[in-house]
Amino acid sequence: MKRSWNDSRNETGQGLAEVGLFLVLVVIVAVVVLGSLGVQFTTMFQQVTTAFGG
Repeated sequence: MKRSWNDSRNETGQGLAEVGLFLVLVVIVAVVVLGSLGVQFTTMFQQVTTAFGG
């Protein structure tokens, strides 16, 4: 079967949409991971500050 110009253009758009969805997923995971590490970092910093008498 022969591909037309229109078919290849639609596949390019689909690839861009997939890349966009992947980037959104990466951002969501990064926010969740950094959010949980931020809480742990704050707790650790408070413990260190308390240990030094602050």
